[in-house]
Amino acid sequence: YQLLAVLFIMIQGAAGQRFYTCLAQNRRCIPGTCCSPYYWIGTCPDGFSCCRR
Repeated sequence: YQLLAVLFIMIQGAAGQRFYTCLAQNRRCIPGTCCSPYYWIGTCPDGFSCCRR
C-alpha cells in the first residue's frame, strides 16, 4: 500500500509540473483540440490540450 501511495504522489507531481510548465511558457490549457492559430504541444493533467501559437 505504501508503494502505491508513493507512486500516486509521484504521478500527481509530474502531472502538476506539466500543467505549470504549460502555463509558465504562456501556453494555454484548452478543452478539446487546439484550433488555428494554436497547435498542440502536450496534455495538461486535467485532460485538456496544452496549446501554443
